[in-house]
Amino acid sequence: MPLFTVKIPNQPYSLAYRLSTPASKTAETIDPAYPTVLFCHPPWVDSFFFYPQFDYPELYQNYNLLAIDMPGHGSSHIDSPFTEEYSWQNAADDFYRALKVLATGPVHLVGSAVGGLTALRLALSHPEITESLTIVAPPLEHEPEFVEEAFDEWLEEIEKAVADRDIESLESLSNYVFDFCTGQVGDPALREMMDEYGYMVQVKMASGELESALPICSSLLRSKNMLPSMREMEGINCPVFIIESVNNPQRAARTDLYTNVVDKLNEAASRSGKPPNAAKHLLEGAVIGRWITLTNPDPVNLILAEFLRTKSPGSLPSSPNPFLTTYVARRPSTPRDITGFTILPPPKLAPGRKTLGEMMDELERKGQAGVNVEVEVSVHVDESTI
Repeated sequence: MPLFTVKIPNQPYSLAYRLSTPASKTAETIDPAYPTVLFCHPPWVDSFFFYPQFDYPELYQNYNLLAIDMPGHGSSHIDSPFTEEYSWQNAADDFYRALKVLATGPVHLVGSAVGGLTALRLALSHPEITESLTIVAPPLEHEPEFVEEAFDEWLEEIEKAVADRDIESLESLSNYVFDFCTGQVGDPALREMMDEYGYMVQVKMASGELESALPICSSLLRSKNMLPSMREMEGINCPVFIIESVNNPQRAARTDLYTNVVDKLNEAASRSGKPPNAAKHLLEGAVIGRWITLTNPDPVNLILAEFLRTKSPGSLPSSPNPFLTTYVARRPSTPRDITGFTILPPPKLAPGRKTLGEMMDELERKGQAGVNVEVEVSVHVDESTI
């Protein structure tokens, strides 16, 4: 799945994007005959995170599917160090600029987990470009204390590993994110994806880009619980759909918050003489983790496609039968394109000199059977011990 880029004015980065249209899964431009869905990914991962949605026929046959890498993520490379604080509003504004360049017109916003904050901020600041808003496994205002403590420690260790250029620790810390957010790292498809992200992080460290990119990711992660106020969210005027998991251990707190959001939006619609404009859907069955667009695509895709088809919360079907639904991650139909993610070989020892590996390769090409090594040994004998 090749990527294209959009240059963001007055910023040291371009934004890479993946675009699938009903006519082409590797499109560069929007097909104006179809509506567009914009997917917003959480920090640390990138647009490839949504490959299960790009592979779902009910979606790719009927919509332009667009996913953008946030700055410093995936293939949205940073040209120079980024020292300013980067907020969720900055991410929303960057996505908005990309949408204008791509001439998408109004879009359906879909945010997964903490990526829902980009979608929320985009819907609030640019309602003219928002057809609907869907948040899957939305973020919380407050996490359990043990989760916050573990997260703070993880982020400190990430920053230390980058400062020390400790690739081994960085890879382990990257794997920890997948374990925490999916709960399914034993799944072969998820492990392959986890390994890919680990490799990409190593490449960015080897190239020196990670030092420039990490401040953006850190800023977003440190503000992952800074939701818009209830008053702000009451002002959303497009259809809103919340998808949550029944089995999420933090569901009680999340349910109170987003149930209130849905109720407030529907009360406002009623006062204006409009039908209900918001709904919350609970997925049943063995749904675990926070990244359920990735780990549990079958039920998520089914209910998301139905909502997008109708844009009417009142027409949604009941939760898919947990005994008939497959709750497993799936491998992508088109593997990730990691062109440009190559760890360069180390430099030669001195200008014009060959490394030992190069000399060995040259000898092998010449057909020589081995290498003679001369070693000079100096032995000192302590005569007093004789």
